[in-house]
Amino acid sequence: MVIVEELSNSKKVKIEGNTRVGINELPDEILCHILSFLQSEEAVGNSLVSRRWRNLWKLCRSFNFYGSNTKHGRITPIMSLRSEFEERVNNVLQSYQGFNIPELRLCFDLDKSSLSHINKWIEIALTKKVKKLELDFTPFSFDPRRPKDLYYPFPQECFPCTNFLTCLSLSYLNVNDEILGSILSNFPMLEVLLISKSPLLRNAIVSALRLKQLSIFSCRRLLANAFPYDQLVTLTLRIIRFDTQVINWQSIPKLTSLRHLTCEVTPFPKNSLLLTSLIEASPFLHKFKLNTILNGRLMEGIVEQKEVNGQPNKYLKEVEIIGFCGSNADVEIVTYLLKTAIMLEKIVIKTKSAAAKALAHQLVKNHACELRLES
Repeated sequence: MVIVEELSNSKKVKIEGNTRVGINELPDEILCHILSFLQSEEAVGNSLVSRRWRNLWKLCRSFNFYGSNTKHGRITPIMSLRSEFEERVNNVLQSYQGFNIPELRLCFDLDKSSLSHINKWIEIALTKKVKKLELDFTPFSFDPRRPKDLYYPFPQECFPCTNFLTCLSLSYLNVNDEILGSILSNFPMLEVLLISKSPLLRNAIVSALRLKQLSIFSCRRLLANAFPYDQLVTLTLRIIRFDTQVINWQSIPKLTSLRHLTCEVTPFPKNSLLLTSLIEASPFLHKFKLNTILNGRLMEGIVEQKEVNGQPNKYLKEVEIIGFCGSNADVEIVTYLLKTAIMLEKIVIKTKSAAAKALAHQLVKNHACELRLES
């Protein structure tokens, strides 16, 4: 174990016991590990520390690139910022002398205008056997009218098949059904996939033998039958709009390996039991987390409740509800979970309303599970 202490003038570290040596006496592997926690430009800047550090950054195994829309405290035109960002990334990646890049993270406001640069960066990363790749092109300024054809389109066929990539995160990219199928075909070892703000994704019926964790955020056109992965262990969904005319929630196939399900819903549907289709499709679910936003008005007591039906689930042990405000939809989903999760051990309800807390306590008081109320 290495303990990095105050370096100031002495630049010393303590290793194991009381033995002290200068930081320059540490092996390259440890120094590179330390540099990997910095943004890549900062790691390059450390080449000025000493002659030995001049090329040390080129041996780093992980790279992080990100930025903001300000320069010297002033907002700068986006095209100028993009050009500078592209130049920085190009300089670092093209100078890199290592054989592998386990992790590459690119977080900046980029779109289709940077296509050739982005393609080159991905190609370099795949050539260097990248294991974790994150592309987050979230705009600095949110614009709901942003044309879909301005999004950077993740290439469908230009990258070779690789058995090294295990984690892929894509935000604000154009990923359609064919591209997603190509991704999972070309990256057969992929275990973790996150797709956020992809306006063209609709169906995701593909083969993904090793995929264990799937997160889909704010992909409005996605259909419910886009989850045929019976090998999924973790599924996270951020649902911006429930559209029962487009989505047939009753058609969801069985997710027999699913153990953890997280749903964030904005706004919360009037009929919360639409969510139960996902739960019913996951007979071995262990933990369910629901983050609700814009729920509606607080109910005055629990006088009239709809009859709640569902299949008993003896595996669901833990439930967490965030944003509970005591609306009719809130009461329905909690009632459903309390009735069907026959072995439920703990339910956590987070709310800022004292009245909602009282309502939640009234719902759970006759059940054996532990209730934790949090603000």
